[in-house]
Amino acid sequence: MDTEILVGASLTQELLDDGQEMLALMARSGRAVLGAYWQFNTEAQEWRLHVAPDEREDDEQFQGIRQVLRALDSIPRLAKQIALFRLQIRSRDDLLYKIIREDVLPAMRQVPHWVNPELYCYRIS
Repeated sequence: MDTEILVGASLTQELLDDGQEMLALMARSGRAVLGAYWQFNTEAQEWRLHVAPDEREDDEQFQGIRQVLRALDSIPRLAKQIALFRLQIRSRDDLLYKIIREDVLPAMRQVPHWVNPELYCYRIS
């Protein structure tokens, strides 16, 4: 019920479950995910899936991005929707990721029952 209030009709439970499945696939492949969330882009009037894969010093450039895309490809329903919802790859140093991690989520935790209708967060670390 909270999910319906939080994300309304635009972001379905099916897509929320698919996003969770994508994170589980990445974890099983050995790629940790620092953060993942859906955010509504008011300018474009669409939901976007943001994923921040763990970055390892020994990785070649873009290895985390490739793993995100492989996981996405293994969930056809989500991959089909990505044209509508868009995928954003973030790093831990990305400004938007830092704002959500350091400002938005702590504010949400301080106010009981406060809902942000433009954000659905799986995890942030």
